[in-house]
Amino acid sequence: MSIQQLQEIERTLGFSYPASFVSMFAEFQALLGTEGFRSLFPGASLIWSAPDIAAAQADMPAAFLPFMREVQPSWPEYYAFDLGSGGPEFRVVVWSDHAVVMDWENFPVFLAWIHEHIARDETSP
Repeated sequence: MSIQQLQEIERTLGFSYPASFVSMFAEFQALLGTEGFRSLFPGASLIWSAPDIAAAQADMPAAFLPFMREVQPSWPEYYAFDLGSGGPEFRVVVWSDHAVVMDWENFPVFLAWIHEHIARDETSP
């Protein structure tokens, strides 16, 4: 996905991604391809089209804007911005089946959490 694709999604859906997500997107996208990320999130993929976002939103509260899906054995987990949390830097939530199962204050905190877990996993015996 590119910044242009993000901008197209914004135009189509009529909103703006948080500035931190846009500015950190290249780092996040590169991280998705690493071994460390794949070991923690083996079934993860970006949700990168307006139709895919709309399909995911059908299964979650209207205030959630998904950006990543992780396939699980029973049902997928969606990583989303909680547009009801007050912007411009929205809370990041994980929606699973019918509940928020994790959340972070904003995207930079979420990305730091991923980096910490990858580092911890890589140093574990």
